[in-house]
Amino acid sequence: MENRILASFVTVAEEGQIARAAAKLHISQPPLSRHIQMLERDLGVVLFRRTTSGMELTDAGRSLYKDAKNIQTYVQEATKRARLVGSGKTGEISVGVYGSSIFGLTTRILFEFKEKHPDIYLNLNYGQTHHQINALRRGQIEVCFERNIANTDDFEVVKIGAESLFIAMHEDHPLSKIEDLSISHLSQEVINIGSDFMAISQTIAWCESAGFTPKLSEPTTSVVTAAMSAAIGQGVSIVPESMINVSFPNVIYRRLSDASHVMNLYCFYRQEQPSPVLQSLLDFLPRA
Repeated sequence: MENRILASFVTVAEEGQIARAAAKLHISQPPLSRHIQMLERDLGVVLFRRTTSGMELTDAGRSLYKDAKNIQTYVQEATKRARLVGSGKTGEISVGVYGSSIFGLTTRILFEFKEKHPDIYLNLNYGQTHHQINALRRGQIEVCFERNIANTDDFEVVKIGAESLFIAMHEDHPLSKIEDLSISHLSQEVINIGSDFMAISQTIAWCESAGFTPKLSEPTTSVVTAAMSAAIGQGVSIVPESMINVSFPNVIYRRLSDASHVMNLYCFYRQEQPSPVLQSLLDFLPRA
């Protein structure tokens, strides 16, 4: 059943006359009459009683009219949804997240995006960096937020933020009494590290630029467990600002005074035409 035939039937049913229905549809009466005749022939039922005053629906006609209105409503809603998805105003994005930024910067950015785009659903996927890379390459996620990813030649990369650094330590640690901490204060400390090779290299570079070789702990699984090590009185940890939102018993955070030392946050996505909803997210992201 063609949409134009269905529309002709609904209009005749609502107007009650071929002449008024034809005027509303901006067609002449003969084609409209043929539409009704074709529909009745195809269905094998009489849809209208022809009277001197116009067209009256039969029982079969009333049944079809009810269903036809539902169909028209569904088509209108489907069309509206398709246009919204095509314009990036609604839909779904699979987003990869990991690490300390989920406690601050990444969550804040995504919350602000959701406020502006309430009809876009963010399907969050948490996993370690190598899992995020594989998921991105396989198309299982469309975008991910990470501190560092090596071998990004097949990704588009957008720097979206830089966070100040803090030292996480037990509240009884001697350094807790120093308000103006610098990297050089860590020269005699065991520094807890996560498993991210690039973050480890960055830590070593910061320390060497301050004139000493750092004493590094065995790598832990993440910056969170590195901070937890500090919580149990086992060394200190260099953490980004997002981590100060994580409360460990007996842990305090002291800001590093070295303003040049920061941890960056990046958005990664595949080198192909972004979907409309992903493009909406990319357009929203801050550029640092």
